[in-house]
Amino acid sequence: MKRNPDLAVLAILLVLACIYRLYGLEIRPYDHDEAIHAWFSYIITKGLPYKFDPVYHGPLLYYSNAAIFKLFGATDFTARFLPALFSIGLIPLCYSMRRQLGSWGWAVSALFIIFSPTLEYYGRFLGHDDFVAFFTLATIALTLSFIRRPRPLPVYLLFVVLGLFICTKACFYIHVGLFISFIVLVVVFDSFKPEYPREEIVRFLKEWLLRFRFHILAASSIFIIIYVLLYSSFLSNLHGVISGISSMLGYWYGQQMHPRLPGPFYYYVPRLIFHEPVIFLALPALIYYSAKKGGALDVFLAFYNLASFTVYSFAQEKVPWLLMHPLLPMTLLAGRFFQKLMDTRRLNEGLLIGVLVLLMAWSARESAYLCFVSPPSSPHLLKYMATAEGPKQTARLLENMDESEGQIFITGDATWVLTWYLRDKNVTYTLPKGWEKTAAAVVADKAVKASGTEFECKKRILRTWWLPDYKGLFLKDAWNYLLFHKTRQGIGKTWYCTCLKSKQREPTSLGLSTLY
Repeated sequence: MKRNPDLAVLAILLVLACIYRLYGLEIRPYDHDEAIHAWFSYIITKGLPYKFDPVYHGPLLYYSNAAIFKLFGATDFTARFLPALFSIGLIPLCYSMRRQLGSWGWAVSALFIIFSPTLEYYGRFLGHDDFVAFFTLATIALTLSFIRRPRPLPVYLLFVVLGLFICTKACFYIHVGLFISFIVLVVVFDSFKPEYPREEIVRFLKEWLLRFRFHILAASSIFIIIYVLLYSSFLSNLHGVISGISSMLGYWYGQQMHPRLPGPFYYYVPRLIFHEPVIFLALPALIYYSAKKGGALDVFLAFYNLASFTVYSFAQEKVPWLLMHPLLPMTLLAGRFFQKLMDTRRLNEGLLIGVLVLLMAWSARESAYLCFVSPPSSPHLLKYMATAEGPKQTARLLENMDESEGQIFITGDATWVLTWYLRDKNVTYTLPKGWEKTAAAVVADKAVKASGTEFECKKRILRTWWLPDYKGLFLKDAWNYLLFHKTRQGIGKTWYCTCLKSKQREPTSLGLSTLY
């Protein structure tokens, strides 16, 4: 039997990806958004109805995570398991494109995905964007598979992927729009002549549509069924079928007009320069292929890199996890370009591999520091608002309190995080009149006072954030930040208070295991 070295490489890379994505997955404190996503998934398992709300993106994450909770229980690990699994799934998708990317190319792309600090940190994060990345890459892989060998299976799989994709996040409209724009531009400007003239492309498109028309129709019905079932909460909220598109587009268009999280156009540039060395291979590739010195796939990857980076740079929702989406095509472009350099032999192979090892080592160092070494509240360009260790410790304390001691009241900024951590605890999430008569513990933004009852309050950090001065970072702090991950710039902090009746005592150490 003929050996397949690519298959052995795939096995090794999958083991590596599983270690990077799954080890210690439950330890980092849950962020504000993660707690919301985990809670929405959890209440589905308790029989409470889910109703689509565009503020929290599409329904797929909540229903799929609820299924995981039903099967394996709701824990800090299982809540993050599916995003991590989808992040790992990017590796076999790269492998499926080995004929297009080459034996070196697909492996280089996969390694950059594994070691990317952005893709790893948010591959261990309970959010929608790992689903988006997987569905985007699956769309590309299935399209390439169909072009190479037209047959029904990729058509059905593609529409299933698109059906799940539209139920994930509004990024669906951006990414699919970019893919369609590329096809339109190629046809309008006759971009691939003389190798693939416009007339031949149009003829092939017509031929495929005619040949697979019944399969496309059947696959489209699967897409519609997936969309209707998920957005209608399995037919219990039929209004969701309409609002799944109208509300989603309307809400996020409104966020562009009146942004809640704005940022400069160059927001992602410092993050790429400091933390994503793939840019130093992808940028020369972009320049090279933009001059139309490659084939159709090279031109597509160059277009997709430039277009996605431009769109997300203009979009007025500047958060580090959205860097995942311009970053993903960079890994493909870098892999494809490295394969070309190895094939042409214009540069010494040893030199090329040496440069690749240095870039990978840099990426792996950044990734390991961010995910396994840095304290949750440390300043970092790839973090947004990081929850400190205090809420997790507070949750452990409150979990151990007996109901006979009195009620637990929680209000203020710490509510969402503690809602997830105390999901099975009897807690009142308001502070009603007369609370002091029955309260054993209160968590609030400020210390509480009550006549006739004394409370001992301890101030804790809820979360931290860093709004960097980019000019100062590059001119004064660059080497300090790059080499030691330290900055002289200040970070912002949000505080909360844990208030216990005077007879209670909050332990100084709860013996929590930590990687930090």
